[in-house]
Amino acid sequence: MTISVVSGGAVSDAASVTARFALGTMDLIGPAAAGAPVMARVRLPLVPFKAIGGGAQQVSGLWFGTVRRAGPAETFRLVSGDGSLVLTGAVGSDLKLDAATLAYGEVLDITSGQLSMGAGGSLALSLAGKMSVPEPSGQEFHVHWDSWYEKPDPAYPERFYLTNLPPYVSTVTLCFARPQVTYEGLDDNVFATTGLQFQGTGHQLKNALDLLRLRRPGIRVALAVQQGGPLGFEPYNREGWAGMNGTHFRALALFLEQMGIRDIDVDYECVASSMDGDKHCLVKANRDVWCYTDGELVRVIKAFRDKFPRPKFRLAFDAYNTGAYFGPFARQAPVGWNHGYVAALARDPKARAAIDIINIMSFDEKPGYDPARALEAYQYHFPDAQVFLGLRSGPAWHGDVKRSLTDVIDFANAAIRLKAGGLWLYSLLWDAGEPHGPYGPDNPDANMMARLVAERFRLPGADLPLVSTGA
Repeated sequence: MTISVVSGGAVSDAASVTARFALGTMDLIGPAAAGAPVMARVRLPLVPFKAIGGGAQQVSGLWFGTVRRAGPAETFRLVSGDGSLVLTGAVGSDLKLDAATLAYGEVLDITSGQLSMGAGGSLALSLAGKMSVPEPSGQEFHVHWDSWYEKPDPAYPERFYLTNLPPYVSTVTLCFARPQVTYEGLDDNVFATTGLQFQGTGHQLKNALDLLRLRRPGIRVALAVQQGGPLGFEPYNREGWAGMNGTHFRALALFLEQMGIRDIDVDYECVASSMDGDKHCLVKANRDVWCYTDGELVRVIKAFRDKFPRPKFRLAFDAYNTGAYFGPFARQAPVGWNHGYVAALARDPKARAAIDIINIMSFDEKPGYDPARALEAYQYHFPDAQVFLGLRSGPAWHGDVKRSLTDVIDFANAAIRLKAGGLWLYSLLWDAGEPHGPYGPDNPDANMMARLVAERFRLPGADLPLVSTGA
């Protein structure tokens, strides 16, 4: 059986189209009526067609889009070439056969279904629009390096995962330093003086970073700073951000200078001691949001920008998934404790302007979370920042996570369509540290995700693994 897409009189075989997308998405954009925009989405199966009883054919894993006009969701309909067969579906349901007309609108949600048909060769899906394949416009792929999973012998940096990154990685972020850095020089133990769990001295980490830059000229190295201490993520902890003073900033600056690091990633993940009800973030009647951590968050961002100014340094911020749901996005679902978490940054012109890069932690949320919508919200509130959608490697059972290869393609296409900075992966070594195979399209490891992103973004070396010791 062959599925073709008929568009504007031209027929494109599905196999040739999907080859351009890895596992891809076809976005069909064109006028449905005078002046009316249309966008439809056709997902091709991740597994081959298979015969079922009675000579029928079944397509497993066919994905389709739900369209919306203004208001309630409408059914997405695909019409066969002769007009005699229409495939319909709604969010959360299987595809069904029905005689109806094609519905148009903007795709907001993606769901899966199954299509069963009688034997008979091929089916042409006729869509009234022009096929448009969005091409990347400089999107990048960044990764977070989990220092605690690195190779244990710092005397052999040529075998580090860190020094064997492929050319499609443009920024690697070292995770995690604590706010109270006490580093004094290259002879210091890195873990003891910075919190970065590298088991070696400053000399040994510098050797590794120098080798990385020799092998990958132009790669940027960032350092992520995250709160620690016995109270975990509780704000105003004296062992966290609240206890960071000028001595700590000077020690951090020395570490950055000696390691040649020019990017700082503020991973501020503080919460109130109780997140019940409105104890953390309160959405007001005017859709503004006020959170328990507003004062400290703004102070931290401003302090890091002042201590590490442009153009020498870039400042990144790791942002909660629904943190930009305020103002025009205040009623965006789902609603959780971090709904509108960064409103205080957007309200403060200096804090808003301080941020160069936003990394959305778009990998853990409640059902109904739309990463592309979160991306649009952050772009709206922080128009001068590069915004990156986050992917997550590691065990599939760790949280409610979007992590199939289909999801990776959806993330990549959203970044391209919305002209975002690109995608970032947390983390480089989670799969190496906690193997959880067998791996496949529905349970990809970091290598599978990274190579798919590299191909979709047209980045160099897409055939190379992300996680390698060079052996």
